[in-house]
Amino acid sequence: MGKDGVGTGNNSGEKLCDFCSMNDLVITGTIFPHKEIHKQTWISPDRCTCNQIDCVLINSKFRTSVLDIRAIRSADITSDHPLVFTKLRLKLKAASERRGIRRTRYDTQKLEDNKCRRQFHLELRNRFEILQREELEDGEADQPEAELESANGILEKAYNMTTKKILGYKTKKVKPWISKESWDLER
Repeated sequence: MGKDGVGTGNNSGEKLCDFCSMNDLVITGTIFPHKEIHKQTWISPDRCTCNQIDCVLINSKFRTSVLDIRAIRSADITSDHPLVFTKLRLKLKAASERRGIRRTRYDTQKLEDNKCRRQFHLELRNRFEILQREELEDGEADQPEAELESANGILEKAYNMTTKKILGYKTKKVKPWISKESWDLER
């Protein structure tokens, strides 16, 4: 499977190589030079035949993140497969970088109720009129473009204030990791 692979290939190995090439994956166990004993991931019960059949696949985009991979034969497990150890380098983003502009999602399902829809419509109209009066008192715009921009700003402000007050934010529904039915079956 690679210049540092162990053993002979078979039909399953060819299928794995085809799968990796179609999905842009790299077989990491075959790219690091190690002693034969650290590459072998299967030992036969008679201890005569060893092969490299356990692989770690990674997207080729992250190939440079894999620093090393080897079989750990000294681990005390009852298996004919030694542990496969992979050393990775991860670059995690700082918490400050992840905090971006959060998109607000309003609970628009409430608008399906006629009473809520009427209340929203009335509140929006009243807020728009109040904000428009305040804008006219502050100063008159001579340019039609300025009037249009001003009206757009007022409408957006009125919409945001009304939506926040009447509809509120959508709450995320977190599904439990185990259903109540499954929990009852376990007991």
